[in-house]
Amino acid sequence: MLKINDQVVNQDKMLRRLIGEHMDLVLETSPDAGSVKVEPGQMEQVLINLAVNARDAMRHGGKLTVQTMDVIMGEEGVGLESTLGSGEAVAIKVTDTSISMTQEVASRAFDPFFTPKEVGEGTGLGLSVCYGIVKQNGGHVSVESKFGEGTTFTIYMPRVKESSEVLQPTETPCDLFGGTETVLLVEDEPSVKKLTVQALKREGYKVLEPVNGEDVFRVIENDADDDVDLLLTDVVMPAMRGRELAEHFKSVHPKSKILFMSGYFDDMAKGGGIQEPEGGFMQKPVTMIEMSLKVRALLDSD
Repeated sequence: MLKINDQVVNQDKMLRRLIGEHMDLVLETSPDAGSVKVEPGQMEQVLINLAVNARDAMRHGGKLTVQTMDVIMGEEGVGLESTLGSGEAVAIKVTDTSISMTQEVASRAFDPFFTPKEVGEGTGLGLSVCYGIVKQNGGHVSVESKFGEGTTFTIYMPRVKESSEVLQPTETPCDLFGGTETVLLVEDEPSVKKLTVQALKREGYKVLEPVNGEDVFRVIENDADDDVDLLLTDVVMPAMRGRELAEHFKSVHPKSKILFMSGYFDDMAKGGGIQEPEGGFMQKPVTMIEMSLKVRALLDSD
């Protein structure tokens, strides 16, 4: 059981950092908003992705409002009774003041890999991740966008009775994502590489981005005196394998961390020679938020 108001309030600082100083964040938590059955980390991920989506839609500034409230499914959320059943539910509304979506974009908002952004600016996974988490926990999420009024995402979750088993809400440090460390990125897909570089640099990291396999080894050797803190690499690429690259990197930078990523773990990870992927592996596709969290967690690990 998770008290939804506590979760929203505890993410205040992080959400403000995510959207930036040129945007306003308003939290409107109703004292009547009840509890829901969902893992705190999952609800955190939902709010993060919705905030990032709103930030990208309001490039020139605006306001992001997060509201919580109790609703009766027979009165609000018409048509959702078949999904949630009748009775009480908890609603979380996330509203931005962007220009608004077209009806076509809104109808496909939760489709995996769909994004109206330019190539290299988004993966199209953030909202589909939200959709999956909400559905997994027996809820429903909808989107409404009106020209001149902005866009509202509404999450409906079944309200659960208060009990002694209360999950602690996630309180993410506002500096969780960022850092000043040096990351060596090895990725052969241009669009993925561009997006990853932008995300890491936005969080304050120094990114080394060799242009080919030969250049990778040159960068590793040339930066031997200036520690590279993390190697972020795909498992299988045309000119090299993850295992050989990681072994050479570790021989030059023994204290540094390695984070592998691949879209085909069962085949490619084995072929790339990853012996212990736990804690150092990301399954593609991955959102930029998930990647930032993983990078930070790995750099902070012992």
